[in-house]
Amino acid sequence: MDVLEVPDIADNWLVPETFLLSTTFAFKEFDDSYILGVFSAMMENKVSAIALKLGRFIEVLPESVITAANEANFPIILLPIDFAYPKAIKEVLGKIVLTEESKRRYKRKQDLLVYLLNNSLDRSETLDTSILGIDERHRVRIVAVHIPDDSEGGEDHISLGNRLREVHCDLISYQANANLVVLFLYRKHADKVLYADASYDKFLKAIPYQDVLTGVGRSYYFAQIRTSYVEAVTSLKIAKAMGYDSGLFLYEDVEFYANLLSEGNKSNVIESAKRLIEPLIKYDAQNNTRYFDTLKTLCNVGFSKANAADRMHIHRNTLTYRIDMIKKIIAGNGFSEYDLYMKLRFALIVYMYFGDHSNLRI
Repeated sequence: MDVLEVPDIADNWLVPETFLLSTTFAFKEFDDSYILGVFSAMMENKVSAIALKLGRFIEVLPESVITAANEANFPIILLPIDFAYPKAIKEVLGKIVLTEESKRRYKRKQDLLVYLLNNSLDRSETLDTSILGIDERHRVRIVAVHIPDDSEGGEDHISLGNRLREVHCDLISYQANANLVVLFLYRKHADKVLYADASYDKFLKAIPYQDVLTGVGRSYYFAQIRTSYVEAVTSLKIAKAMGYDSGLFLYEDVEFYANLLSEGNKSNVIESAKRLIEPLIKYDAQNNTRYFDTLKTLCNVGFSKANAADRMHIHRNTLTYRIDMIKKIIAGNGFSEYDLYMKLRFALIVYMYFGDHSNLRI
């Protein structure tokens, strides 16, 4: 911002992208052609705009100036005669200072977040996390978003960030390589095991699943933020390795594969298999249904619906209904039907092999 009150400003003082203020005092002794020359110099020097007070020193701008400004899309703003420059300058400079402080604060916030996500916190370690607006009352969830370089929808990190801000997600985010990592906050409600999922629900409405691949870690207390981060990135990597280019994958969806891919995780593999298979067994026991047997038959015939229906002596429509119920009971998210079947096949093998489900003993 600058003030134009000297007649030779066109020769010595014009700076690109400057917003000028003027009472038009500098023009009062000059004719229309001189004034046009000054305005033409502003446009040539890429001045952003000028705000003028008319009525005290000159009554109106020359028509030639208005025509030239219109042709060049150069903004000319008329100010009230009682408009005070000091007030305007103070407000503008205040916003500039605030913007710079906001940038510094954002940088500190991002640096702290990067540190937290990439380092396991020691109990003796003390960090000032007040800048994040997070404390022990919060649980956190990390979402890792991979946006392909050749995204057909034209989505990029900037447009995704804008989309999330439009729905007012409570988030802190930073960009790392091809991943946009987003931190969602969950505030604890008194002593109940309930958490506000508003931010996550808004995220689900905003994320463009058709354009991006998304991995979601589980919700943890703040001290375990890195665990959620590792889970989110693991979900993303496994889904990507399976050939998915887009979609939403919770860690719960890929946990079984994550454990299979880990060394020395026999107990975790068994527990993952139980979490998938036992809900079917319990549902059958409570509702006198045969969904577990249906799953075993499907696995045994290579997930051929025709062969499974024949072996179980049921109509294809009945089998289709049972398959839909199996999906509902186990809450399979994200995967195609084929990949869901393969996941259940592995889980069933682990469950039957390690569990007390046969008379074989080693």
